[in-house]
Amino acid sequence: MDNVELDYFEYATDGAAQAAYVTDGGTSDKSKSYTTNSTSQRLGDSGGLEYWNAMKFVFASEVTITQATAYFNANVGTPSGQVTCSLQTDNVGSPSGTLAHANATLTFTPTASSNNTINWSDFTIPAGTYWLVFTCAAQTTDNGWAQAIGTPGDAFLKTSTNGGSTWSVLNWDLYCSISATAQNLQCYSESTIKTQGSYSLKAVAAATDSLNDTLTHTFDPPKDLSGKTQIKYDVRASRTGSNFKLGWHDSGGNWIESTPNILEADEFQEVTVDISAVADADKDVIDTAKLTILNADAENVIYIDNVRYA
Repeated sequence: MDNVELDYFEYATDGAAQAAYVTDGGTSDKSKSYTTNSTSQRLGDSGGLEYWNAMKFVFASEVTITQATAYFNANVGTPSGQVTCSLQTDNVGSPSGTLAHANATLTFTPTASSNNTINWSDFTIPAGTYWLVFTCAAQTTDNGWAQAIGTPGDAFLKTSTNGGSTWSVLNWDLYCSISATAQNLQCYSESTIKTQGSYSLKAVAAATDSLNDTLTHTFDPPKDLSGKTQIKYDVRASRTGSNFKLGWHDSGGNWIESTPNILEADEFQEVTVDISAVADADKDVIDTAKLTILNADAENVIYIDNVRYA
């Protein structure tokens, strides 16, 4: 039997994929904070050396960043100018000097003995390791700001005295935070892990919070499966078992549904759905496709490609 495209997921960008497969999943809080104030770390000049500070943050999933905070203790001397706060990518365990996003930088004048808020314009970054970096304009000798630090000391704080060329570990934590949220279920365009064409659809379902969330696509125009007996698709997931389902809505008001049993994690398998019992009067108008998360005991990364009918 000839195979005919139902959806090959040829969406060239994440934005195009997300416009085509719309999530109804909410967001969960992924904020991270370190709030002990035991002593201070210089930001600025000390003994003729210019100190920069950086704190490491690790996000296990894509997150949207809204703001950061940092507590400053009493100033040392009379610093002038402004402090720059930026979120940078990681380079072999230290700040790379490259912004995580074009919006991930802001200058401000710190308020002493206070928690200072850095209100970035919201931006989204992929899962990974990042550094919240604080720098300042050149200060005269022994003038600077005092950033609050404390224990338990996860060795997540580093300082540089040579403009970020090298970074040294401090066994303290910087008193700071990042406010972040994550979409519980979201899809993306995938150009590498696929079985046909240029792209597949990648869906990331968060642990716990993605349960019963859906990705929904409207066919425009609807698909006519009259006389067809099968729907086939290629699927891959990071979890084994039957943790999600795919469905196609017909003009009779019914859903043709398939719950694949993933036999081996991170390997594509072909699934065949028998639609021979669905009346032609119903399957002549297939108007919607939907992915639904059935089990969210752990995060699941799902790839779907090459949906066709025969």
